[in-house]
Amino acid sequence: MKQHQPCPLPDCGSTDAYTEYDDGHGWCFSCEKGCFPTPLNPEDLEKVHADGFRSIGKKACERARIWSYVDEGGNVIFREYEYGDDGSIMRRVHDKKMWTKGKPGALGGMELWNAGSSHYVTVVEGGEDGGAAIQMLNSGATVHPVVWLKSAGIAAKDRDAIYQYLRQFETVKLAIESDEAGKKAKQLLCQMLPNKIREVSLTKHKDANDYLMAGDEAEFKQAWRNAGIYTPDNIYHTEEDVMEVLSNPELEAYYPTSYPDLNAVVRGIPMNHVTLITGNEGLGKTEILRALEVDALDEGYTIGVLHLEETKLTLYKGLACYSLNKNARDPDNPVDTKEVFDGVRKITGNFENLFVFEFKQNPDINMIMEQINYLVYVCGCKYIFIDPINQFDPVDDTSRVEFLDSLSKKVEKYVSNHPCGVVWTAHVNDDGYTRNSRMISKACSVRIDIKRDLLAEDPVRRNLTQLYVSKNRPFAKTGPAGTLFFDETTFTMQPGFEVRGDEGLEDAKRTIPF
Repeated sequence: MKQHQPCPLPDCGSTDAYTEYDDGHGWCFSCEKGCFPTPLNPEDLEKVHADGFRSIGKKACERARIWSYVDEGGNVIFREYEYGDDGSIMRRVHDKKMWTKGKPGALGGMELWNAGSSHYVTVVEGGEDGGAAIQMLNSGATVHPVVWLKSAGIAAKDRDAIYQYLRQFETVKLAIESDEAGKKAKQLLCQMLPNKIREVSLTKHKDANDYLMAGDEAEFKQAWRNAGIYTPDNIYHTEEDVMEVLSNPELEAYYPTSYPDLNAVVRGIPMNHVTLITGNEGLGKTEILRALEVDALDEGYTIGVLHLEETKLTLYKGLACYSLNKNARDPDNPVDTKEVFDGVRKITGNFENLFVFEFKQNPDINMIMEQINYLVYVCGCKYIFIDPINQFDPVDDTSRVEFLDSLSKKVEKYVSNHPCGVVWTAHVNDDGYTRNSRMISKACSVRIDIKRDLLAEDPVRRNLTQLYVSKNRPFAKTGPAGTLFFDETTFTMQPGFEVRGDEGLEDAKRTIPF
């Protein structure tokens, strides 16, 4: 080991603070940086709990599970920030290069506090802020749970674990930096957990660790106690605001259906709107909805699906019919379970793009809205399909009319302010009004009415569904929108054709197998 050498690093200038060790790496005690001609591995160094690192004491470092890897001279070469028992984030000190080891959990610190063990939980970003917040908030007798994000960019794969943990606390306090990434993280958490989020206003320093290092622990605690309701920006005024709206493709997004005549009227199924399919019982609303689900999946969208009038087995087999191009629901000619499974896998992108949900008990409106919000912000669903809305019942003394009126208005307001679309079906009475609630129709942006002659002797006519668009806010056009033909051999909806009287009927019979 050679000591008191001149520092070889630029911008330092020290003539005697550099030490070169036997393995070739060196460390300057003046600029506190190192040289590593031969890369070092953490496994070759001593692993100790960080102590006094960025003013975080040993006890807090132990609780936050922050480790230091030191060389023979006691210099810290690497740091490790554990996220659960299965993985960590590693950081090389001299160049701040970071990588993961194992499989880090979604939040650091979850193992320290049982979910729901306190009224409050505080969320910060990164292990250093986690250790600092633990030290500042838990210096007394009262326990204040603290957890920390791996970064402000919350990965989609981590959202469910974060949601399931944080939702069990009454209040979630965010002490996160207010840079652009931090603002996005706060907005996402607010959307994932509406009515729970409070914001710790960090005005003097940018994050918890900076408060600790500056000796401003009292100010941090005061800001923490005064945390207010988080309210994202909701005023649009500047030219940047206008350009942001105009440049957002999702605000006018839609996906085309497989039915050209329908697309000619409505273009497709729009996002940020409610699309309603109406008709009497038994006309095939569920099968039309399923066909639209398949179109959304084919376009690469992630969707949430709730079918209240059929089993999940029927739902999955119904989807498989489209990918297999055969009737997977025929009990007289059963399709092998593995083939159905592979068919569902194919159409759902290896099951990643489909979330089938259900309610174990009759849900109130808040439960329904919370489920939709979960599917949108935790699961990443862009479209939610529900069949039919009339099946929801009030759970209290509220009449069904009041219940469905309120639900329809809440869903309409939700989709207009969030990146998703809802498509649902509704039964109608003999006068064509949506059953139980007129608001179901009033709150939708697109209404597609269907008609079919269920008693026609001819199978072609019996399986031919006429579409009419009676409402179309996004694209204005209304009127006849073609026909759909239900192919009994594949149990799928196909683009239909026009039949007037007997003209063309025999040709149709010859081209459509039965």
